[in-house]
Amino acid sequence: MDNEKLRDELQNYLGDIDDLFFFSLLTRKVKGKSGMQKLVLISVTSELPKRDYCGTYKMRDIGPSIRIHRYTHEDKHQYFERFLSTLVHESCHAYLDIFCDKRHSKHQEWVCDYDGHRKMFWVLFRFIMQKIKAYTKPEAWGNQVKDMESECFSITKRKSQPGEWGTPECTLMGGFLSREYSK
Repeated sequence: MDNEKLRDELQNYLGDIDDLFFFSLLTRKVKGKSGMQKLVLISVTSELPKRDYCGTYKMRDIGPSIRIHRYTHEDKHQYFERFLSTLVHESCHAYLDIFCDKRHSKHQEWVCDYDGHRKMFWVLFRFIMQKIKAYTKPEAWGNQVKDMESECFSITKRKSQPGEWGTPECTLMGGFLSREYSK
């Protein structure tokens, strides 16, 4: 499958993720520079990533964009579950970047710090990953959830943070709606 076909397939999966978790906001049609386009665009590249990641989200001139790397940094094909978990990961970045209230006094603390990997990101990302795992129950997706947990702990421990953001104890019902966060 060439990069264009892979992009089209991933765009379809992004549509499903968007319908299920983001209220169809990310893939809705908007007016772009060259006519109507999806709000969040996907591109696929054959360039090798510099580190062990599969994609990136950025606000580009053409609009919000998710860039997917077809190969690992070791020049091996990415596997399907990795593409899918990367779409979820980058969709969380896109949603928070586009729809968060950047004027809120806690925006930097809850969303922006650590390249967008703060509390709200992990709450949202973990929620979606766990729901997909519950819906599908494949072993391969369980491995993606473990990889996601490792990534969270790696980023948060490296930054001297707790590592439990988004866990049941720190979700909307167990944490962010508590008295501590409502002040």
